[in-house]
Amino acid sequence: MRRRWFAAAAVVVALLLALAIQLPASLAPKLLASQLPPLALSGVSGSLWRGQAVQTSWDRWSAGTVRWRVAIPPLLLLKTRLELELDGPPLRGQLELQRNFDGTLLINNARITLPALWLQQIINQPALRLAGTVDLMIDRATVDSDGWLVALDGSARWRDAVVSIDQRSALGDLLLTWTTDSAGRISGTLADEGGPLALNGEVSIANRSYRVRALASARSGDVALRRALSHLGRAEPSGDVRLEIFGPLVPLKTNPET
Repeated sequence: MRRRWFAAAAVVVALLLALAIQLPASLAPKLLASQLPPLALSGVSGSLWRGQAVQTSWDRWSAGTVRWRVAIPPLLLLKTRLELELDGPPLRGQLELQRNFDGTLLINNARITLPALWLQQIINQPALRLAGTVDLMIDRATVDSDGWLVALDGSARWRDAVVSIDQRSALGDLLLTWTTDSAGRISGTLADEGGPLALNGEVSIANRSYRVRALASARSGDVALRRALSHLGRAEPSGDVRLEIFGPLVPLKTNPET
């Protein structure tokens, strides 16, 4: 008798799962956004569990075309996990997002290429204009239920970096790596890769703000670059410029109540 009940239950679960898999992608904007607000999808096709949106945005940031797959097993543990492929513009690459029952958001295995200008909204420095391409690698990141970054491990390479204040200044390629220690402190190193800008510094994220401390100099004697550095920091007797850039982070809205 138990075997019969087990077989019947298995058939019912299989049928429900088969029906769920066929749910149209038109349900995705509301259902996915309810778990990962303020995710907004338009031009959707496919199914709820595997589909595509021609245009995707998260709060203020546009991600362009996105294809997704919803992992079903985590749903049994009240978790929503999405495997995303970004096909731009402006973002290209892939990542995994997981929204937990307590409201935290996990970002794993992200490999994304994006224009540096896209980061303008994050660093919150209106006087700076950024150009170039950023290759972002996030092994692990955690955003709490209020939208604040609390853990980050990975790196970012800024290729053909350009900064404009009153003039356009080429910087070359720059590399940032960061880790989170056992106490939850996020810190990183900042260095150049042999371009016009010589750079060596540290980055820290704490108390919902970021801080960059570095020594920089113009290798080529570029007048525009020297002028840009003079706007950003204090000249040292060695000729280097000591940079200290800081500001508030911008929270992600990950909870419907925030």
